[in-house]
Amino acid sequence: MKDEMNRRQVRVLHVGDYWYGGGAEKVFRDTVGLSDELGFTNKVFTSENSNFGPVSYVFSLSNARKLSAILSEFQPDVVHLQNFYHKLSPSVLWSVRRYKRASPGTRIIFTAHDMHLISPNSGFQFFGDRDACNIPLTEIPVKIFRKYDQRGYLYSTLKIMQHVLAYRVLKLYRVIDLVVTPSYFLRDLISRHRSDLEFKVLRNPINQRASALPTDKPSIAGSAIRLVFFGRLSPEKGLGEFLRLCAPLFRSHSVSLDIFGDGPEEASLKSLSSRLGADESVVFRGALSPEHVQMEMKKYSVLVLPSSWYENAPLVICEAAAAGLPVLVRRLGGAQELADEVKWGVSTDFSELDQTYAHIRLLASHAGENQIVDADQYSVEHYAQQLEKIYRLS
Repeated sequence: MKDEMNRRQVRVLHVGDYWYGGGAEKVFRDTVGLSDELGFTNKVFTSENSNFGPVSYVFSLSNARKLSAILSEFQPDVVHLQNFYHKLSPSVLWSVRRYKRASPGTRIIFTAHDMHLISPNSGFQFFGDRDACNIPLTEIPVKIFRKYDQRGYLYSTLKIMQHVLAYRVLKLYRVIDLVVTPSYFLRDLISRHRSDLEFKVLRNPINQRASALPTDKPSIAGSAIRLVFFGRLSPEKGLGEFLRLCAPLFRSHSVSLDIFGDGPEEASLKSLSSRLGADESVVFRGALSPEHVQMEMKKYSVLVLPSSWYENAPLVICEAAAAGLPVLVRRLGGAQELADEVKWGVSTDFSELDQTYAHIRLLASHAGENQIVDADQYSVEHYAQQLEKIYRLS
């Protein structure tokens, strides 16, 4: 089968919830684009025009039928799955399993962007009365009476039902031949609970052309150090805690923070900034298109990513490094791992103001000097080479 696939044009079916969106969707689009450039015959299946409700979230028969029809018509040699559980539901794995039984040489690849395969909450969190809590990494990740959705027990129950049906009852994850993870942190975490699967670490590709662009190195002498945040404005990003911690710096105008992004916490973060007296130093810039992020990074002293959850492999860290921007992240999960992958990256627990300010000043003194230590591992060329090997079983 391997020789046959290498002799002819390989057909690849790419499956994901959304075509447009943030980091995971960008990797999805990049993967399809590079697969085209490599000469594979590609087709994309997403949740566009799919019905969405409680039952379809748990197991969508409609999406299963649609995918089965596409599989039968397209006859792919490779099915490459990315995020599928938000709208398509794990029913797509059921369709893929049926197809693979009829075409046993088919290769099933899954790029993991989070912890969905092992937890009802893809961020590996549960919720108490108010706050989100990270599931301990050594703990059994599924407990029936735990709340896995901040909106309440009804939504949590749906997530538990989806997870138990797909992975404990039907064991649909076993159809996957290879799990691709962009971080060793995620590989180690998933493999601890899915040891029967095969894994490969493949870093997300980033545009490193920004490193060749001129940088206006911000000065820290006599002016505020310019911090910047890029991302979704949601509780797990830790911005509220960061604003409270650094409020004295913002009020004294020794540090400023520009926030690029939007999301459900935008209004509450603006209100918090006002209550803290940080209005003049903390500016909300709105969402920015991915194409302009690295150019904007050139204007700042330090990128901050104070996420309170287990980030998988946030693209923004390596994008910042490629643009010369030092990074300050929380000492947790994939963010900590990627901070170790760049020349000027520091991970901390954001618990003490003096320590955080010392980190900020150190990193700001190296604004414009950051870089990825092993840049080849994050290059588009490397990603394409590995993608071809995965698809052709070479």
